[in-house]
This record gives sequence, structure tokens and C-alpha cells, in this order.
Amino acid sequence: MTELFLSFVNRSITAGWMILPVLCLRWCLRNFRSKDLICILWGLVGLRLALPFSLPTPFSLVPSAQTIPTDIMYASSPAIDTGLSTLNQAVNPMLSASFSPDPAASANPLQILLALAALIWVIGIALFALYALISLLRLRHRLAEAVPVGDNVWVCDHIASPFLLGLTHPRIYLPSSLDSQTAASVIAHEHAHLVHRDPIWKAVGFVLLALYWFHPLVWVAYILFCRDMELACDARATRDFSPAERKTYAEALLACSLPHAGRSFCPLAFGEIGVKSRIRALLQGKKPSHLLVVVTISIIAILAVCFLTDPAQPKSTVPLPSDEVISDAILTHYNAHSTEDLLCTENHAPLATVYQENSDGSVVVTKYLMVLYLELARDGDWFREQSGSHIPTALTFHVQPDGSCTLTEYWEPGDGSLYAPDIRAKFPADIAERALDTQRYIDEQMKACYDQAIAYWGLEKQ
Repeated sequence: MTELFLSFVNRSITAGWMILPVLCLRWCLRNFRSKDLICILWGLVGLRLALPFSLPTPFSLVPSAQTIPTDIMYASSPAIDTGLSTLNQAVNPMLSASFSPDPAASANPLQILLALAALIWVIGIALFALYALISLLRLRHRLAEAVPVGDNVWVCDHIASPFLLGLTHPRIYLPSSLDSQTAASVIAHEHAHLVHRDPIWKAVGFVLLALYWFHPLVWVAYILFCRDMELACDARATRDFSPAERKTYAEALLACSLPHAGRSFCPLAFGEIGVKSRIRALLQGKKPSHLLVVVTISIIAILAVCFLTDPAQPKSTVPLPSDEVISDAILTHYNAHSTEDLLCTENHAPLATVYQENSDGSVVVTKYLMVLYLELARDGDWFREQSGSHIPTALTFHVQPDGSCTLTEYWEPGDGSLYAPDIRAKFPADIAERALDTQRYIDEQMKACYDQAIAYWGLEKQ
């Protein structure tokens, strides 16, 4: 559950980078009546929050695709990658000093802290679900005596303001005290909601808020999304209204407005959200020019490309260590010396390659491998296995611009109880489980080592 929680935290961070420019663009368009284009941007934010994956592109402006490694609780020296080196240098030393595991301790403090955070996250989601269920049941109870008065319109004595309720078959509910002129404005507004399936989008937004309740920018996005949805609906409902009809619509908004004490954070009512700003937009808002619409659409497309995608790992022009260099490093590590009757073989299955360019043009390359080292002894007309090792391994090289390289680290996991935690801490999260599954590679690697022995001694395959 902890890893699932961290995946949601990472998605909320990447979505936060998208929310910030959306807020800026929203402010720039604050004086315009229609908010349809801003609602599209909020939809892109929701998409970023909802999708468990994202395509890497060189155009991404997101600093880091995974700020917190999902296996950080197993790391011997916990660190985050914000994509901002200054912030990393400020945070990581404190993080390492505070949460590095003590070998003598019975528990890892970061594991305990993250497990507690994950539990609180789940409790928060459960409270959201409970709130939604209780609110719906109470509302259904108040609507039990509602009566139909027209096409999908119902009147009820026990509600203070009109609203639209339902996802698959939504109904418009009006207070019985509403006069006919106000009711006409309300119905026009709610029909505009129906045409654009707004109840479904609002429900999706509420679910995303429940999943990401811990992130303050998600709260800001949800609140403003609800406001902009109402502003967009007002603009659609009054598109063909005369100034006098628009004024009547504004009066209906004012008549149906609710006091702060009667509002919920999953608003349904016609006059529940941003009444003052909605009236101002109706009476004073400007219609955007065609040029501004084209420019805004272009900006939306740019934001989608730059913030719906993850940063791609830059490709280095420096040549990477060859298989021969890697093979020599492995054989040297095992102090391998072949003789006439003993052959030292190795085979390495690549799992991943991670590299980082330095300012001097050199590259630090880490090759994550499944390494099989096998010593084979001649035995009559065939050979036998004398000793060997099959283990996930990480080799780090410092490669110069001219292609020359130096092995700077040969890493293998610890034995016993340290084996799996060490691999999860060292290997990238997306390959750690594959590295633990040694049986996936053993057959092909054994065959490769046997083929080396057959060629070495000039034997016939059996």
C-alpha cells in the first residue's frame, strides 16, 4: 500500500506543475465571460491525475517524472529527485541524516512513517466516500416527496435552492417557492449543464479530489474547476440573451444564492458557487476575439505537450561501455583464470542503463544486469559445473568523451535478509521486481555459457 501511496504522491507532484500555468492562464482570461477553454485545461489536469502513465518527450517541462522513488523506504541513504539540483542538494542531506536506517534498529523509521502516511491517506479517502454517501442519502430523503412538473423537472418543498442531481438520468429539482421567471432562468442553466454532461465531470473531479486530498493545489484546482464550469454554463445558457434577459438571469442567481453555512465542498445548487463573480461576468464580461481564442487554443496545445508528458532521458553522444568491457569487468571481479581444463565463463542479461552527463562532457553510466558467472571443468568427453554465481549486479563506469572508461563501482546485493531490500534500493523501481526473478534468465544464460565451453574445447553438442 505504501508504494501505491507514493505513486499517487508522485502523480500529484507532476500534476501540480501543470496546475500552476493553468492558474496563470486563468488569471489572464479573468475578464472574459466564457470559460469553456479554461474548463478544457482543467480537464487536462484531471487527465494528468487520472492516468497512471505518461509518455516521455523532449518537450516536457516537468522537472522530474518520479520525485520520490517508490522504493525509498528500502534505501540505505534516502533521496528524492525533484529535477531541481539546488533543491535536491538542500533536501537530500537532511533526508539522509534523518531517515537513514540504523542496522542495529529493529525497524526502518522511513518505512514506519510512510506506512503511517499511507494509512492516513486511505482513511481520508474513506471519509470522502462516507461524506458523499451520507450527503446523498440525506438529499434523497429530502427529495422523497418531490413531484414532476415538466420535462425532467421536479419540484420539492424541502430544498432551499435548485440543482441538478444524477449521473445516468439526471433530474432538475426546483424549490416550490420559486417564481416562474426565476425558474425559467434556472432551467436554461441546468439544461446547459445536461448538454455538456457536467454532472459526470463534476463527479470525476470529486473522485480525483478524494484520491489526492493531501495536495493543496488539487483542492485549488477542484474549487476553481467548479467555478469555471458554472461560469461556462452561464455563458452558454445566456449566449442568445438580450441585455435585459441577462439581467433577469443575474437576478435569478442572486435570488437562489445560498449563505456560506449552507454550502458543501461538492456543490450541486444553482446559486451555490461564486455568485458575485458569475453576476459580474454576466453583466460586465467581455466576449473574446477570434484572435484571442486561436492564441488560447495554441497555448492549451503547448501546455498539453509540455505538462502531460514526462521528461525524456537525454541521449548521450559518448559511446557506452561495450559488452567486452563489461565482460572483462565481471571476470576480473571473480578473479577468473581459465586453464586447459578449466573455463571461466560469464553471461550478462541487460535490465536497464542509466547515464548522467557531466559538465566536462564525460558520462557516468550504470548498467543494471543479471550476471551469471560459471566455472566449467573438463570431464572426459564433456564438462561439469565446478562453481558459479547468478546475481543481479550494477556496474558503474565513468566514460570520457574519447570513449575510454573506468569502472567506478561493482555492486552486488547483500546476503540473506539484505538481498531483496538492497536490490529494491539500488535498482530503478520499474526493473527491481524483474531483478529479483532470477529464474526468468537462467536457462538462456546457462545455454550461453555452455556454448562458450563447447567452442573452447571444440566439443560436439549433445
